[in-house]
Amino acid sequence: MTRMTTIGLLVPAFLIGKGGAEKVASLLANYLCTLNFKVIIVCRPAAGKSASYPVSDRVEIHQSPLLHADCGDIHALNLDLIIGFAMMGFSDEIAMIAKKIKVKYVIQECTNPKRMIRLMAEDKNYPFNDINYTYWLRQAIYAHSNGVRLTNPAYKNSITNNTLYKTHAFYNSLVGLEVKRLSQKQKEQKEFFDIVTVGAFKNKNKNGLAALKGFVDATHGNRSNVKMRFHSYGKNNFEQEVKELIKGLPKESVVFHGISSDINEIYADKDLVILPSYEEGMPNVVLEAMTFGIPVIAYDDCAGADDILNASKCGLLISRSDETNMSDAIIKLTDKETAEAFATAGLEYAQAHFSAEHWQKNWLALIEEALKMPNQSTVIPKQYSKKEFQAYSDILEYRILGDY
Repeated sequence: MTRMTTIGLLVPAFLIGKGGAEKVASLLANYLCTLNFKVIIVCRPAAGKSASYPVSDRVEIHQSPLLHADCGDIHALNLDLIIGFAMMGFSDEIAMIAKKIKVKYVIQECTNPKRMIRLMAEDKNYPFNDINYTYWLRQAIYAHSNGVRLTNPAYKNSITNNTLYKTHAFYNSLVGLEVKRLSQKQKEQKEFFDIVTVGAFKNKNKNGLAALKGFVDATHGNRSNVKMRFHSYGKNNFEQEVKELIKGLPKESVVFHGISSDINEIYADKDLVILPSYEEGMPNVVLEAMTFGIPVIAYDDCAGADDILNASKCGLLISRSDETNMSDAIIKLTDKETAEAFATAGLEYAQAHFSAEHWQKNWLALIEEALKMPNQSTVIPKQYSKKEFQAYSDILEYRILGDY
């Protein structure tokens, strides 16, 4: 009897995290099970915890300290391929685990390349903190992989030519989502122009106060005759600042809903999505907004948001240089004709790029190609010249190719 191909998904925070990596990993695991792969999710121990996203009962979950001793527990799983979900320093840990257990590996980069390189440079586990070294270390790790997956086609610009042949760049998909949009009649009967942010008040990087201030400024005086309402989903860690900002506003005009997993509740009746972050990976909020046919406002210096808005034409990118830009953009999008043009462009882009079939086809092609490739974890690719390796060869030898 032929042994099933076994794929290990390395997702360190799978049992405690609720982010994009954990969500994509659960969707991928469930899909691969339908193709008769054996799938094992390998994550760090979390006593008493269970996955935040639904996982098929055919998927095994193996709790491991990951990089330790000879990784004997992972070696015993008899994996044919590792798919590692990389953030910060974990990309080189994936490579080292693969080397220790002599298995092929694929890296999915869980954020935009600029952020990835910066965070790697700041990682105290590295014996350096130079952006240039980090850039080349990332290139080296990916060159030694059997495949790379990036979450946005625009990110392929960050990969050197000699790794492009095994780099697959494609968007995430809202797999299994049953979208419930309002009918045109329901839209016309709405009392409010409803604005929503998702997770924007979690921390300073998410920058939700900028979105709320823009809303407050847009409602002042006679700037607009449109009756607007502001919604926020997710935890609010800025309660005092919010209270100060909304003083004097009608109580019903600002609503904090808390955490919700019902995507239709969040988006179905909304007219505008604001993503005010300083920095993002590949923001699912924008993908969700486009899928529901809702225009988006984001800042033009927010890596991750800028690429997708430029590609899809689904909304407005504004500058932080003047805080009135947010309120001006909100008022501009209360114009039905303007909003409809952005909404239509976003919805068409979503239908062309975010389908489950597109996502599944790309993942399967990546995995099949990786399985056919030779194990490269101990071979310097021939395409690299000695000069190209000079910037990071010592680090590469220490972190991946050397004995440790």
